[in-house]
Amino acid sequence: MTSRTEGNPHTRTPDLRVLVVATQIEVPGTGGGQTHVRELIEHLGDHAQVLALTRRGSYGPGIVSTGVWPGLPPRGTAHLLSAINLLRSRTAVASFAPHVIYERGSSFGLGAMYSRLLKIPMLTMLLDEHISPLSLRQATHIITTNPSLVPDRYREKAVRVSWGANTQRFRPGLDGSAARARFGLRPNDYVVGYCGTFQRWHGLEVLLDVAQLTVDDPSLRFLLIGEHRRAAPLMREVKARGLEARFVFTDRVAYEDVPAALATADVCVAPFSSRLHRGAGLGTTYTLDPLKVFEYLALEKPVVTTAVHSVSELFEDGVHLRMVPEDDAPALASALRRLRSDPEGSLRMAGEGAARVRAQHTWRAHAAHLAQLFASMRARVVAT
Repeated sequence: MTSRTEGNPHTRTPDLRVLVVATQIEVPGTGGGQTHVRELIEHLGDHAQVLALTRRGSYGPGIVSTGVWPGLPPRGTAHLLSAINLLRSRTAVASFAPHVIYERGSSFGLGAMYSRLLKIPMLTMLLDEHISPLSLRQATHIITTNPSLVPDRYREKAVRVSWGANTQRFRPGLDGSAARARFGLRPNDYVVGYCGTFQRWHGLEVLLDVAQLTVDDPSLRFLLIGEHRRAAPLMREVKARGLEARFVFTDRVAYEDVPAALATADVCVAPFSSRLHRGAGLGTTYTLDPLKVFEYLALEKPVVTTAVHSVSELFEDGVHLRMVPEDDAPALASALRRLRSDPEGSLRMAGEGAARVRAQHTWRAHAAHLAQLFASMRARVVAT
């Protein structure tokens, strides 16, 4: 197993053609999976020509909109859907003539099918337990941030990687004053920011409890950035508890505009809940990676998150950010009060977190690492 989080972003192989298979993901978009695929395509473009197979409704340069099913497919239908996706995309793929394949595990074997059909090597990305056995067998490398997810018989293929932030887009010093005024935030408000897709395992209901615990401080307000459609249950609960004055829901913000929107925040939160993640049937371990934490820190914002494994193995509590127990509103409220009472210490911690992200967790470094793997995979084929 190899481990690497840094690379040379200037190593480009113009004649390398990479087929990215991510048929469950619609791009562009602002969710974690959409951010991952979008940044992957953009930064791999520094090293190779890229064609991406994504979900129906996607658009953009180098995008083939082909996937016919959102989310996890019905039991027993995953490989049938992948075969349909193959038929829908085969003309574009044949014309592109890829040298290597990058498969997102949730594409359920489509990359493996193309790897066998075209007789080219494949790298597959393992995010959780949901992956085709075809992909595990066919892959030359299995990349993951959590190698323990890789079954023992395939562990020798595992390559540990890190995702990251786009540090050219998410950077310190952005002016959030215009967005602050647009969102109706007052000059003396202490703004707690969140950006995401309002999945249950993001743990956002705990913020309502925090608001009630801080009823004596109406200047502590919560800015929640994301689609109203997905936020609707939380918005109803805010209204039911009479907390409308404490919460601002922005509706969807384009990915390019997210940094300026988050620049309005004094502190950012990511109250992940592994309990709710398990309850949604998405794995026995909280394996989803904290992209929003990387982006918050890249902005040099103080961050409060929960002590889930995917955070605690990357950052040190009190040095890079603050961690609190999961689903613990009093602990979260206390952490926010402490950060507000110590602005100098909060900014110092945010600077340390930003330095960690810039050194180890960027999309540019991730793409450079992948380019090295692709080059070795292709060289092996040429040698044989």
